[in-house]
Amino acid sequence: MNKENTNFIVSSALKSLIGKELITNDYVAVFELVKNSFDAEAKEIKVILDLSSQTITIKDDGKGMSPEDIKNKWLFIGFSEKKDAGNATFSGNKGIGRFSCDRLGSLLNVKTIKGGIKTTFDINWNNFEKNQLDKIETQSITLFSEPTNTHSGTIVTISSLRRNWVENDVYKTKDQLLKLLSPAVDDNKQKIELVFINQLGIEEKTELHNDVFDYMKEKVVFVNTVFSDNQILTELFDHGKRIIKNISANNTLVKDANVFLFFADKNAKTIFKKKTGLDLVEYGNLFVYKNNFRIYPFGDRGYDAFGLTQRKTQGLYRYLGPREIIGWISIIDRDNNFVEATSRDRGFLENEYSESLKESYMEFVHKPLEKYVELLRYGNITIDDYLATENADVVIKEISHNFTLKDSIDVSINRELLNSKTTDEMLKILSDVSLPKKERDKIIKKTVDQLRQRKLEFSNVSQRSKELEVENSNLKNEIQLKNQFIDVVNPSRQDVLEHDLGLVSRRLKTTVVNLFEVNKTLKSEKVDLSIQSISKNIYRINGIRNFILKTKMKTNIKKEIQVGAFFKEYSAITEFENIKISVFVESEFILKINVFDLITIFDNFLSNVNNLNGKKIDIFVNTNSIKFVSDTYQKNLNTDFDRVFDYGYTTTAGGTGIGMFIVKQICRESNLNVVMKNINNTNLVSMEISKNA
Repeated sequence: MNKENTNFIVSSALKSLIGKELITNDYVAVFELVKNSFDAEAKEIKVILDLSSQTITIKDDGKGMSPEDIKNKWLFIGFSEKKDAGNATFSGNKGIGRFSCDRLGSLLNVKTIKGGIKTTFDINWNNFEKNQLDKIETQSITLFSEPTNTHSGTIVTISSLRRNWVENDVYKTKDQLLKLLSPAVDDNKQKIELVFINQLGIEEKTELHNDVFDYMKEKVVFVNTVFSDNQILTELFDHGKRIIKNISANNTLVKDANVFLFFADKNAKTIFKKKTGLDLVEYGNLFVYKNNFRIYPFGDRGYDAFGLTQRKTQGLYRYLGPREIIGWISIIDRDNNFVEATSRDRGFLENEYSESLKESYMEFVHKPLEKYVELLRYGNITIDDYLATENADVVIKEISHNFTLKDSIDVSINRELLNSKTTDEMLKILSDVSLPKKERDKIIKKTVDQLRQRKLEFSNVSQRSKELEVENSNLKNEIQLKNQFIDVVNPSRQDVLEHDLGLVSRRLKTTVVNLFEVNKTLKSEKVDLSIQSISKNIYRINGIRNFILKTKMKTNIKKEIQVGAFFKEYSAITEFENIKISVFVESEFILKINVFDLITIFDNFLSNVNNLNGKKIDIFVNTNSIKFVSDTYQKNLNTDFDRVFDYGYTTTAGGTGIGMFIVKQICRESNLNVVMKNINNTNLVSMEISKNA
């Protein structure tokens, strides 16, 4: 008998099995490459979809790869550095994500920098397909290395795409990338930017954030459940107010997870559509994220891992199906107990952990939401029970019984909110023709009482509103008189400023206090926002006044000002919404100008940025000029930069076109040039002021 040792032989065709044939679609392939960048500890990731050159590029500032990393890890099929990473969390650990490139295109170019060494290599995936009898290790790949001073990172460029990409593919990729990161990630430590270059070479940049659920928390009914090592905290909210809180002992296998589940009623669908432009049903239902990255195909329409559709047929009016919910489950899994299917289109492989997740979701998230929705719709408790204070204890006891979850340690109900049904809600109940007469009479009596109380409150509010109108009218008249005084007497700006700023600030504060008291009854969200806006501008007025008093700087005379130093100090006391202001001084720009004019120039630019929802202003100063740069360019506005300083020209709704006209006038008086333009087809706009030659 002959004895012979042998071993497996791997065909070069393996790359297709774990690449373009395993990855289900192009968008998942891009998704996989972005995940690799995050796992490389990148802070910024750019996904560049260039339709003019038909290339796809993933660029990151991660830790990069050395030649040894490429040979011993990247080219080692099935090897995953993530498996040996201890307690660190990664998005995957199959060691095959890099073969996503093959799904997208036949040619791959990689440039990577680590430890001062830049390494470049190319792969033609078609070479692996010529003869399946070829061994995969016989395919030679050449590495080119050289020293560099550039920081670490990796650029992956895919060309000779498997199909022609068009604009619709860009939009689909954007939609998928928006869902890539868990909504639980809000630390802004890692950023994804999508760069779209159309067939004409015009570039458009979009920073991606998964924040579609944030604004729904104040508008709809939802459950938030947090799983920790020892307990499970379930809280139910109705329009931003907590109704129910339940704490249970955690006897499940789900030990580190956060779940948000929203009731997708008609109101929620309308809000979602208005905010995102998307149909909620089309967007998805219940997304699942592992270690902050999405697991496919959880959330996709038609995918029902929790069996909600079949369950819905068993209780059509009692149970919630996939079309009636939207939300997400975020799991931190350092031990890889929840195993993602290799094909990336089957969710988690079935094991005791995935089963525990399903059971825990139903018990501590889905069913509590169902119970509350059922109570609102049909109710084991009548509307009279809600409204009658003398029955409150009975009501709370009944609700506590219904909402005490498995292994419950503590449950609390918001007593005050359950006894505050609005008149509008009661009138809606009365429209039900099947409501018994006795209950209808009770509701009518309660409704009449509330309407009388509301009428009294409205009368008081109306009276106070009239008083405020008189005060505002008097203030407007005073301002008008002052304007006439200025036109006739033409006092210095300094005199007007010193006389009025403190007075106006105090009067505005009084008005804000009055509005706040009135709005306690009105409870108007718009009034709240107005109060906040007025308050912020009061601080700005005081800031300007304090700045002038502090520096003893007269505004009625022209004097030489170090512009860079001035704006560094002025920006420190300037707070305006969420706009970040940064000042960069290359060399000082000495300008002889009236300081109030300088403030006016900046404030008008700042106002424009705010009106266009800008987030930042960068101020660049050098010997010859000062440049204000903002992130406010919008193609759809068709801004004519040759006319922006013309009197009356504006691109914003409600704008007057006066602000920039004033800027031009000030510059002309101070012998300065001013130019505004878009920077290289980006989202940046610059306003540059320089001295006349």
